[in-house]
Amino acid sequence: MTQHTCEQSWSLCGVEFALELWPDVFRPTSTSECLAEALAVQPGEVVIDLGCGSGFFSILAAKRGAAKVYAVDIMPQAVALTRRNAKRNGVTSRIEAFTGSLFEPLPGVRSDVIVDDVSGITEDVARATPWYPPSIPSGGPDGAEPTVTMLQQAPQHLLPRGRLIFPVLSLANELRILEAAQRFFANLRLHTQRLFPIPQTLQEALKSVKERLASGALRLIPRGSRLCWQLRIFEARMAESLPPQGAGDKHA
Repeated sequence: MTQHTCEQSWSLCGVEFALELWPDVFRPTSTSECLAEALAVQPGEVVIDLGCGSGFFSILAAKRGAAKVYAVDIMPQAVALTRRNAKRNGVTSRIEAFTGSLFEPLPGVRSDVIVDDVSGITEDVARATPWYPPSIPSGGPDGAEPTVTMLQQAPQHLLPRGRLIFPVLSLANELRILEAAQRFFANLRLHTQRLFPIPQTLQEALKSVKERLASGALRLIPRGSRLCWQLRIFEARMAESLPPQGAGDKHA
């Protein structure tokens, strides 16, 4: 078992739950909590949780009534922890966890909701934060690659009227991500936006990405004497020319 575990509890969206957390598995952050507020799950829906980490969204979705949750993470220890936390929260029967990259373990699976919490921060910045120890994959040189790939693949895994919830951080190449979202989805809606002060621990890391800041690939927002990064959460949907509600097979 992973050493130095701890426990954290949440009360979100009318649901209370507690997770065991391991140091080598991504832990829920303020971004995760904001994303949770946008995750509207109806009883009986099918959910795909990409980058499941400790099982935060999978367990929240199951406790809100999801009939089935497919949890995926590229790290085997994250999948093991999601299964462990599903058991402790009494939702094992509704959560299946798989090791793999994005939708790779889910051929043919379609869902009502996809929630994406894969890395969205540049490598330089990620490694200077407590969120991304060396064992956890980052978003690559511009922070956008995992999200762009997810956006390209997501339409094949959504049912008619299905929706995708995903975050965009100004610590990555936002323009590249949003161009991909508009290319693959007919409807894109901003759900939430928040500013977070840049912690002192990131000041040195930001010096190493000056060129990307100057080119607009990364973006910081001045607020008084502080610099902030921006979180935006989007909901993406397919075109409205859809079959009647209820048509289709959720596991086709």
